[in-house]
Amino acid sequence: MCHIEKELEEVREVEDEMRTLKSDLANAKMELNIYRKKKLLEEEQSKFMHEPLANRIMNSTGKTNILFLGVDGLRPDALLLLSNPDFLTSPEPSPLRYCRPVEFNNNKFFENQCCATRSRSTGTAYTFHMHCDIPVSGPSWATLLTGQSHRVHGVGDNNFKSMKVRTLFANVKTSKMFASSWDGMRRMCSADVGSYIFHAEADTKTNDERVVSDTLTFVNTVKEAPEITFVYLNHVDRTGHLKGFGPHVPEYMDAVRVSKNQIESLLKCVDQRRKKRNEKWIVILTTDHGGSDRACMSKPMQHDFDHCTCGEQEQYSGVHGMETLLSHRQTFFFVCGDGVRSGEIIPPPLNTDIKNFTHDIIGV
Repeated sequence: MCHIEKELEEVREVEDEMRTLKSDLANAKMELNIYRKKKLLEEEQSKFMHEPLANRIMNSTGKTNILFLGVDGLRPDALLLLSNPDFLTSPEPSPLRYCRPVEFNNNKFFENQCCATRSRSTGTAYTFHMHCDIPVSGPSWATLLTGQSHRVHGVGDNNFKSMKVRTLFANVKTSKMFASSWDGMRRMCSADVGSYIFHAEADTKTNDERVVSDTLTFVNTVKEAPEITFVYLNHVDRTGHLKGFGPHVPEYMDAVRVSKNQIESLLKCVDQRRKKRNEKWIVILTTDHGGSDRACMSKPMQHDFDHCTCGEQEQYSGVHGMETLLSHRQTFFFVCGDGVRSGEIIPPPLNTDIKNFTHDIIGV
């Protein structure tokens, strides 16, 4: 009898193992199907990406100066909802509660474009659907500024000491950088950029203010503007970590509003210079990653995040770094100025396209 019970127990164990194997096999098949679909989508998208980005969104090129604005940790939806801060909180229905287009200097980032509008000498091209591979500042900014994936440039986190690839500034005759707070940007670009000013002596809000002030003075007074002027702001990201990333976080939205006002002042400054000196300019605006409010994540997701290779963020209210979360990976890309064809950029560019785009604009 004991012998039979032992055999029955072995049979049950085998059945349990079979069920586990079937479950693992089903999960593997599902993951394989997801991978195949993703590859098919990438292949389909690549068919439309063979044309250089400059050809897709520029009506004309020529000698053009670039103001490249990078705002760390700025979620696309926060920028969209900024024009109607009560959108998430007001219980009262109203036709005015719908989100309006974000405007900079009364220029809408997006609006219905007709053929006649597309022939104008200036315009704004945009997408809210650009993605980053690794939603961490080091690898994402490295990809944006080198045009290569993390597998090539070798930056996998924020603790990098060097890169395997040069940044877009290395092949540019004249360039200037103004950067705030995060030393990673200085480590990444200082060897390639013509000259730079770095502010890290105060809090991130003050550092950003000093960066913008220095940039305004520079653009207003420099006799011969460099081909690329790069501005990096860090306060939005720092606030996101301390209070949470998301349109529902008042402190985060306040930081986004501050950055928006600073961007508006920079755009106004550039516009005044181009008219006064009869110069051509375009302004690029983008970010490296999004983020989320830790309190909004499920407990299992918080656990998974704390055990991933996203850096030690357990002490923060806001986090980013999960490749599986769209709110972490989704970024945006705007271009406005001389020769830009207004409208949405479809399909959206890859973050590896931005280096070549800047070089095509200035003729490198």
